[in-house]
Amino acid sequence: MKSRKFIKKLPLLIGLIFLSFSAILLVWRLLPSERLEQKLTIPAGLLPASPEGLELATHHDISLCLRWPKQIKAGDTAEVWLQVNPGEVLESFPANEDYQIVLSAELAMIGLSQSPQGEIQTAFDESRVTTLAWQLQGDTEGEYQGTLWVNLDFMDKNGEMIEVPIAALDIQSEIKSLWGLNTISATWLGMLGLLLWGGMMIWGVKMEHSA
Repeated sequence: MKSRKFIKKLPLLIGLIFLSFSAILLVWRLLPSERLEQKLTIPAGLLPASPEGLELATHHDISLCLRWPKQIKAGDTAEVWLQVNPGEVLESFPANEDYQIVLSAELAMIGLSQSPQGEIQTAFDESRVTTLAWQLQGDTEGEYQGTLWVNLDFMDKNGEMIEVPIAALDIQSEIKSLWGLNTISATWLGMLGLLLWGGMMIWGVKMEHSA
């Protein structure tokens, strides 16, 4: 008699196992990753990396804020953001009226696929915050290091470009998987586990009410 009752409860127990397995997979898939942040302020004045003989300067502070994911789930896509915020204009440093200034940045993360690749360029607007973004993706577990180079490009009236580096920011992210599964596999297995749990629940209820 006891063995018969146990057999009737067995589908419910197996269903709970499937439910627990699915919950772990789906929670891991949906749990947001921690983000790290690095800030740097470039003071107004002559740029140290400007070519000798050229007094290329900024007449306001430039604040850089870099945000990136501490961990990236295998198979998932994560974003890196760079915000460039010009500060208040300082009259003691005149503007570079003979040049058009272009903001450029390039992110290099060896071992991870990224988009866009290469250097990003945009007109440097001193009146608003400029945001640049990259997407990172990886499938192999491990720690990956990279560097973001930020430049101000001064284009003269003849169309010649003078590149002046203003910052090199180091970042590090870790690719993580769950039991060797990436996000796609974890999602499908989690959904399958929910379906099996539902099937076991229906089967268990029918067995409970059977003669």
